[in-house]
Amino acid sequence: MSNGLYIYGLSEIMKGHIDLINANISIALIDTSKYSVNLNIDQTLSDIDEDAIIAQEILSGKTVEGSSFNASDLTFESLESDQDIGAVLIFLDSESNDTSILIAYFDSDDLPITPDGEDITINWNESGIFEL
Repeated sequence: MSNGLYIYGLSEIMKGHIDLINANISIALIDTSKYSVNLNIDQTLSDIDEDAIIAQEILSGKTVEGSSFNASDLTFESLESDQDIGAVLIFLDSESNDTSILIAYFDSDDLPITPDGEDITINWNESGIFEL
């Protein structure tokens, strides 16, 4: 498993260049057969083949408590795809792949799953999505 924060994204948060509460922070469902994560090198959404992104949505209900970032659970409705979802990616969504900064990557034990037209709900851990 490669769960963790992207080094570049973490650096941008620590420099104050990413406002987790007020910026558009999105989640993407990733086909890991088309993307091999490198938390030390990958920086922006353009580092990921567009074919690897199955679906994406903007997070809502974002909070920062102490060093923990959290958001409301999210449901992808009636999602169909012939691709397996092998990971979940969090990123700063600037509407341009070249400037959308990668923040976090999760490929938990609950994955992969194959979308079959049913809703897919992402339930975040009680302690938050990630901690700095």
